[in-house]
Amino acid sequence: MKIVDDFLDDETFQQLKSAILSPIFDWNYVPMTDSIAEKSDKFSGQFVHLAYSNCIPKTTFFNSLLPILNRLDVTTLNRVKLNLQPRTDKIVEGLFHTDMGEDMSIETMKTWTTSVFYINSNNGYTEFESGEKIESIENRMVEFQSTLKHRGTTCTDEQTRVVINFNFLALPKK
Repeated sequence: MKIVDDFLDDETFQQLKSAILSPIFDWNYVPMTDSIAEKSDKFSGQFVHLAYSNCIPKTTFFNSLLPILNRLDVTTLNRVKLNLQPRTDKIVEGLFHTDMGEDMSIETMKTWTTSVFYINSNNGYTEFESGEKIESIENRMVEFQSTLKHRGTTCTDEQTRVVINFNFLALPKK
């Protein structure tokens, strides 16, 4: 696992953050599964923005992500998805999962990388099955093998918790 703080220069990051948190940014509501919703009557879903999937940019916003993609040394992109979770009274943890889907073999999944980029600082976190927790700190990137099960949470101290998930094949390490 690799964690990089101040991943983007401040000017680039602030432009990206402003665009994503703008009132005109296009978010789509996705209900949560019953097992998550049972944990909180005030938490029943999240908002998502699918920027890239199945080898195709899904939004004009995709070009705004190029500074990140260039730093990640991406050779093949699988998916880029933004998640926005509204504040809850208590932190609600999602279910452990991988981003690559159940139809991909573990051996194939080992060749893929998942990265989570944090848009805003808050008391939510990303947790791994090992128990390790990564704090939500704006302009932080965490990169890990796509086989690692992880989960996100809501936050209680800001209006929203916003992250961008990247799933990709990286250039071979030298």
